[in-house]
Amino acid sequence: MRLAFFIFFTLTLFSSYTLQAKEWRLAVCYGKNATEIDKKYRKVISDTAARVFAIVDDDAELAFMARGCEKEPDLACYADSSAIYCREEPLALITRASAWLAAEAAFMYLSNDKKVTVLSEAPKLSWVDALLLADAEKYDDDKIFTHRGKSIIARRNLSADDLNAIYSLVVDIYSHVNNVIKPDTKNIILSTAIDIYNEINGYAFSFILGHEGYHFNGNICPITSKSVVETKNVWAEIYKLQLKPGLFDSKVMLDKHELNADLCGFKWMGVQVEKSGRGNEHVLSALIKRVAIDLLATPILAGSLNSFDVNELGEDAPKVKLVDGYLYPQSRLVLASATLNLSEKKHPDAVKICNDTAKAVVTMIQHSVQNHPKTSGYIPDSLLAQLPLGVEKAWNDGAWTDESYLCNVGDSK
Repeated sequence: MRLAFFIFFTLTLFSSYTLQAKEWRLAVCYGKNATEIDKKYRKVISDTAARVFAIVDDDAELAFMARGCEKEPDLACYADSSAIYCREEPLALITRASAWLAAEAAFMYLSNDKKVTVLSEAPKLSWVDALLLADAEKYDDDKIFTHRGKSIIARRNLSADDLNAIYSLVVDIYSHVNNVIKPDTKNIILSTAIDIYNEINGYAFSFILGHEGYHFNGNICPITSKSVVETKNVWAEIYKLQLKPGLFDSKVMLDKHELNADLCGFKWMGVQVEKSGRGNEHVLSALIKRVAIDLLATPILAGSLNSFDVNELGEDAPKVKLVDGYLYPQSRLVLASATLNLSEKKHPDAVKICNDTAKAVVTMIQHSVQNHPKTSGYIPDSLLAQLPLGVEKAWNDGAWTDESYLCNVGDSK
């Protein structure tokens, strides 16, 4: 009886996210303003996409094509039954921002001797810093990169030597992954950085391509089991924030297929968690998930904007573009965070929206509420659970400090 139950359970679990083998098609196009730098990450994009599709379809093949855009799409990606279509520049930007985040995370992890203390340490580079530096890399002229680097050093607890060390590791990551070169096993820092890089790219692309995979698959998610945000009722609570009378203005119309596509992306991320296979590396696994949340802020909060200088929300949150059909960006990032947080068994208090990413989300929530005269003002526990405890305290007493946004191991309600 025990064996029969095990076989039934295994088959049920397997069939919940496995398709019959099919060809997944990803076409990227580069716009008239694309640089040669943007085109250097094609191998990383295609390899990451192949791994993402293999998550739910082991035997499938990826047909990948790159060409100039005949007409540049408004959004970074869209899909229909013929293929998933993406602009190459935003995907390349994500892979570059990923390298900056992964490089610093590797330094932090090893400088803490792989101990749990790293999960209470705030990175010196924010996700916006990584985004700005990654964006600056595309220009032949070093002036923009130098200017942004100096600006970041001036406003962060960061020296020029710190930034140069991170950049040196970023360059090493690029040279190895773009040319499919395995790092020397003795180079622990580079090996660790590349491991982090590949996994956080996987989470970001799982959400993006999982979303578009829903559309490509005839508006049906190939993963039939419910996501953790559905089973834990987080999805329902966050969805209601955009309905009357809710926390956010309902002027942004919602589309059921875009909502279902997001759910599919979260399911895809959830399956990646199941297959990550980190074993006893609990600290590294938790760190990777948290850095993945920081990386996901780029496509979810900043979207496909081409300029990050004009910014009505301040340096910690690039200007946000609200798009009909979708949940507010801050809601989508909360759901992405919950997908990773609720699957984290060992250190859930550290796998959430922390540090400067938390500051960005809080800023965006407050901005949205202030611009909605009929707001309910109600923030559900499911949203608060994805932010540091200090945020709720600061909302209650009005005393905001940098420590309000810190995630500390052991913090819990």
